[in-house]
Order: sequence, then structure tokens, then C-alpha cells
Amino acid sequence: MTRAIAAILGTALLAGAVPAQQENETKMALAAKVPNPRAKRPLLQCDGQVPLPDMSVLFVSVARSYENWSGGRLEPAQSGAGGLMAQVKERKFSLGNPIDGPGLFDVRVDFREELQNPKVMEFLKKTPVQPRSWRFTFSAWNDELVQALISNLQEMDSLAQEAGEMVKKFEQACAKEETWKTTSKEVTAENFKLLKRCEQSGLKALYPAALTQVHYSVRNLQGNSPYFSFDAGKFAGATSYHADNQKLKTFREEDFTFENFKRYCQEASSVAGREFSLWIVKDFFRNNKQLSSDAAEAVKQMKAHPGVADFAERLVALKTEDEAKILERDIRAAKLAPGQAPPPNK
Repeated sequence: MTRAIAAILGTALLAGAVPAQQENETKMALAAKVPNPRAKRPLLQCDGQVPLPDMSVLFVSVARSYENWSGGRLEPAQSGAGGLMAQVKERKFSLGNPIDGPGLFDVRVDFREELQNPKVMEFLKKTPVQPRSWRFTFSAWNDELVQALISNLQEMDSLAQEAGEMVKKFEQACAKEETWKTTSKEVTAENFKLLKRCEQSGLKALYPAALTQVHYSVRNLQGNSPYFSFDAGKFAGATSYHADNQKLKTFREEDFTFENFKRYCQEASSVAGREFSLWIVKDFFRNNKQLSSDAAEAVKQMKAHPGVADFAERLVALKTEDEAKILERDIRAAKLAPGQAPPPNK
């Protein structure tokens, strides 16, 4: 995890959002503390209280939310971030779960009979546990997020531009079949280095959807380069010799053309801009449904960026929960302008 991302995980106590509970239900409280920026092994520290007997075992699973670009819109998705068991003592329990960056974390706590010893189950015959599953959501980042959003967005733009230039190198190398034969080794070696950088990039923490567009474009070119085909000396896409010479598609199931890959890299900047805009909305909710002055300033600084420009005025004017929810919906559903290029580096 990069220093910029680690700094966002400043120590803070987070209160989990929980659903309303009935009077006779077993009530649980859970708070989380994100790690110190200097921690070598960042942990989401969870401390809970629940009226269960000593030695009761709870299974705690953690999932991290992220954005996914699919079908022309940003869709929220989740990936597992770990699962641990915790034992209750004096109606309290605690555990630390490794995390790889700031984000929304969904924590689920389950009481499972198969994990309990007979004494616990005998005790609980008199007081049944109901419900047996509790869920909490934590916004695990601090006020330093907005500055990292700006620097990482600029870095994302640079990576997208570099990937676009790499696509052009493939295109030039494939201008003639003979040219590809003599330059393919050099081009794919250079692309392999870029692929490794994408795979190891810390941008995944803040701009996963945009990074995926660039990463998959670079990977798609690298992986299918042995299957490049030519017709009368001209590039004809990629062909699978193992499936009756079937034409291979891009990772977005479109024709395998350099124009499509250039478009993917260009669009990545706009996708990142929309992710930036969504982060501002998420921070609004984290900050007790208020837009911080730092967040407002960040929007003003990036207001001309693709994916931000369409929403900048509404972002800085955010006042209510309903406005934020409607704005989030619109950001997710907004269409990309075809071939929208990233802004020039300054």
C-alpha cells in the first residue's frame, strides 16, 4: 500500500450503521478503528459488545466495496476482505482484519451453532439468540482522502495516456505483417513492463473501475499478441487457432481493433472522473451529511476533468441526503462521450 493511501487510513473511531432492532432481539454494537498510517500491516480493528455468555464464538466476515464499469455505467460491487472468528468475554469481543486501502467496508457478524461448545448452547436454551446475524457498514478513511483523490486522478490520467500510446505502438508495428514480425518482440517486452505496473498499481484503491479499463486493455493486447493475424499483409485482428480460426474479441466483447483499445484508454479518464465524483458523495455521508471545505475545494480544482465537469456544480452545492442519493444515481448512469480524451498533463 502506497504512503498516500496509508495516510488516508488515519486512526479514527467509526460507528457502524445498523438496522432497527426489535425489543426482544439480541442487540449488538460494533465500532471500528482504522489503522495508524505507519502500520506495516493495516488492520480494520473491530470492537463489539453483545449480551452473549463467555466463550461464545462469532464468525466475522469483512467485504470491501468498489466500483465496477459495466454496461456503460458504474456499478457498486463487493470483494471479500477476510473472515475471522472472535470469542466473547464479559460481553465483549474484538479482532483486527487486514485491509488494503480506504473504502466502504461491510462487516457481518454471525452466531453459528456449529462453532459453539455444549455449555454455551445449554445456557442459550433459556435465552435464544435472535437474530443470529448482524451487519454494519464503515466508511474507513479520514479527511486526507480528498487530496489523495486529486493526485491519484492525475496519476490515473497519465497511466491512461501511456496505455493509449502503447496501443498506437502496437498499431504501428502491425501496419504490415513483416513489420510485426521484426518488431513484435520489442513491443511486447515494453508492454509487459506496463502490464506489471498496472497489476501493482496503488490506483486500485481509489480508481478500480478506471484502472481495470487500462489494465485489461494492456493485458488483452499482451495475451492475444501471439494470435495476431494478417490478411494480404494487413492486420486482421486476433484469431484463435484452437477454435476453428474464430476471431477473438476484446475483454468488452467487441471487435479486436486498435481503435477500440484506444477508445478504452481514452474513456478510462472519464470513468475515473466519475469515480472521483462518487467519492465526494461518499465523503458527504461519512462527514455527517455535510460537504467538507476540502472536498468542495477538490471539486473546484478538478471541475474541468471529464466525469467531474458534468456534476461539479451539484457536488459543491450538496446539502441534503436526498440530493446526494439522486446525484449518486445520476453519476452512475451518466453516459460517456464517445472517444472522450483525458485532459493534457500540466
